[in-house]
Amino acid sequence: MLKSIILTIAFVLGLGTTLRAEDRYYMFLFGAQSEPKTVRLSHTFAVFVKASGTGVFPTDYRIETQTISWMPKSLAIQALRQTPVDGVNLSLAETFKWTRSVGMTVTTWGPYRIQPELYAMAARQAKRLNEDPKGHIIFDGRYREDGSFNCIHALSDLDTTQSLLDTGTAYGNDGTLEVLSHFQRYIMSSQGATGWLVEQIGLKRDDVRFASAETTSVRSK
Repeated sequence: MLKSIILTIAFVLGLGTTLRAEDRYYMFLFGAQSEPKTVRLSHTFAVFVKASGTGVFPTDYRIETQTISWMPKSLAIQALRQTPVDGVNLSLAETFKWTRSVGMTVTTWGPYRIQPELYAMAARQAKRLNEDPKGHIIFDGRYREDGSFNCIHALSDLDTTQSLLDTGTAYGNDGTLEVLSHFQRYIMSSQGATGWLVEQIGLKRDDVRFASAETTSVRSK
């Protein structure tokens, strides 16, 4: 009997030292624009993060990122062009190099903790844009379903479970808020600490303005 009790205690203690791995997913949304705001100097982009590991969170966790930052390959946005030009999906570092070079202000919303399915769709979209890039065009109505679109729709269209987002004439920060509203269903109400992610993804605080509590609230559709 005593031996059985000892074995049971040892088993329970053993379970207590086993740390369960838990993947967590996050999203940063970015809006970039000039002052005064113009279409050719505006951009919407995002970074999606997967944090996984076993042990102390977040110290012992590793991260993977997916960036969606769809631009003309030339980095010259032609607002009135009627046909697509070659597109490219920039990395976060490449995107900030461009925004700095043209004097744009970048605002970020998040990071938000999100459901894993949004990260999975973002990973698939980033893979498509990186491996089989199509075209970039501002007014993309005729070309969108074929994979040529503007930066806002390259991001919003990763969600294949919803109807295509109609952004109207929104661009820059306004366009980013439209995407935030579109993805609202995937944002978790329980966020937890997220400040540690800023440096983890290589985001420099001098490069970005963090949205205030007022502008972070998701707009209703």
